[in-house]
Amino acid sequence: MKKFIMMALVALAVCGMSFAKTYVIDIADSANGTSLPLQKDQYATDHKVIPPIDVTKYFAGTKFAAGDEIEIYYNFVADKDIPNLIVMVIDNHEKAKWWSEIAGDYVQGISGIKKGVPCKGSIKLKVVKPQLYNVTVQLINKENVTCNIKASPSGVKTGSVK
Repeated sequence: MKKFIMMALVALAVCGMSFAKTYVIDIADSANGTSLPLQKDQYATDHKVIPPIDVTKYFAGTKFAAGDEIEIYYNFVADKDIPNLIVMVIDNHEKAKWWSEIAGDYVQGISGIKKGVPCKGSIKLKVVKPQLYNVTVQLINKENVTCNIKASPSGVKTGSVK
């Protein structure tokens, strides 16, 4: 009987480790500050937040796994209307060749952003591959809007697991 209970406990522990996790990011926690300039990307045809929203320090020792989710919380005001912002999580380290997709699909995003109106919410993205070095959030605008976005805290703890 003791052997059976021990085997059951081990099986539960192994199963518990295999469940996907949801990691939390607040864009206001960027190492680059809360002013997020949306500008022309010199290496692409779209506009991006340059530099990207860097939250690497909150994930030291963490390795995402395929199937995990990253929930990105946002609370910001833009100084222009923005039809759509695509949200991606990338590794922008030189050794990752400046753009290694961690989560996102070039589709999911935030739409209908109005000048001067607070935009609050969250978006969940599936992890497609683990990060190598950095964890950054990239906001992409295909309509080529150049503007400034001012982020405010969303009330969540970046780096936490749900």
